[in-house]
Amino acid sequence: MKITIQQADLQKALAVVASVVPGKTTLPVLTCVLMEAEGETLAMSATNLDISVRTSVEGVKVDQAGKVAVPAQKFVSFVRSLSAGEVSIKLKDQKIQVVASKANFSEAVMNADEFPALPELDADRGYEVPSSTLVQMIKSTSYAVSRDETRPALMGILWEMKPTSLSMIATDAHRLAKVDRKMDWGVTEVRNVIADTQGLLKYLPIAEAEETTTCTWATTRSVSWPAAPCCTRACWKARSRTTRRSFPRTTI
Repeated sequence: MKITIQQADLQKALAVVASVVPGKTTLPVLTCVLMEAEGETLAMSATNLDISVRTSVEGVKVDQAGKVAVPAQKFVSFVRSLSAGEVSIKLKDQKIQVVASKANFSEAVMNADEFPALPELDADRGYEVPSSTLVQMIKSTSYAVSRDETRPALMGILWEMKPTSLSMIATDAHRLAKVDRKMDWGVTEVRNVIADTQGLLKYLPIAEAEETTTCTWATTRSVSWPAAPCCTRACWKARSRTTRRSFPRTTI
């Protein structure tokens, strides 16, 4: 792999994906950011197996296509320290080499084939929602989520989806928060999903930069948010699992 990219674009993309890289894990490859270069696109992915994020940067000069799993901690810090300008990245002898002006960085990489495969989103099954609406609803309910790991259902936020409305509910058995919003979003049936709170909170800074979000519920029991429309150079996807435990009945 050999590419040239603007430092600002690289730093912005890394800021999105690195937020879910775990500090400690029994799978060393999860401490990496997966970088895939092809055509004029650089795609980056990161996951802790509960939450996954994928972002892509357009307009990249790709001299040699390829993919590499780069340990995130030092790489992200180095890119953040660079001044604006072009950054050259190449893979040589199982090491990533990064050069920008007079600064350079080199680190051994891991086997990209060991990085967990992330499920693709089915855009045709998604429902478009104003990002500001979801952000406000999540912020209004997340404070009431339980921290009791013996009751995993209460650690999530319940989404009650209807053809004309969306409700979010959270409770720790002492506090109860509920927000209702009218929707015109193409939902044809009533559906309830308990979305992982940490995944939703990771989504917030991504959504605040976008006008709309497309919500997709995959067959793998995940709830996904590819932010749309994409900006000129980057688009984001975030994924969070849903829990199979039942949520208690609530009345407000």
